Amino acid sequence: MPLRGSAAAEATGVDGAVLVPGRTVAGGANLSVIGWPVRPKPGLAAVAASCRPVLASARIARFVWHEGELFAPELWLLNDSPHEIPAGSVEAILELGGSETVLLRWDHPAVPANRNLAGPTLRHVLPRVETDRMTLRLRNPEAPERDSAYLLLYRPRPHAEASATRALNM
Repeated sequence: MPLRGSAAAEATGVDGAVLVPGRTVAGGANLSVIGWPVRPKPGLAAVAASCRPVLASARIARFVWHEGELFAPELWLLNDSPHEIPAGSVEAILELGGSETVLLRWDHPAVPANRNLAGPTLRHVLPRVETDRMTLRLRNPEAPERDSAYLLLYRPRPHAEASATRALNM
């Protein structure tokens, strides 16, 4: 069954795409990460990193954020491995406008094999900064291979004019 509309757009990054199993996306783009003949494409490393069996993760409501909004991602520790993860910690760090702010340190218990652990929800009001991007980094000091980073768009609110009254008929 083909994926249509927003599901296809989400899967491919192409609006209006139709995915049919075994076929490429209209326009000649394809979803392979290995080229012919058996040559890895640059995206293979990113796909491999996203398929790690154990990682710190965040559920983020949207991609674009504005000054003054409450940034509230949910933290998770995902364990799709057949082994228990020992107790440890995850640090949530927000990089915004050239500065890093440690938002939270989560000391988590051991996580059983093939289980995901829901963590705390961050709550941080975004300050005014002249930039267009922000990064949420999740660091695991005991196991850096579990680290994750989320690059998000940031939009400052427009400045209000000093005087909103315009002189007319001068």
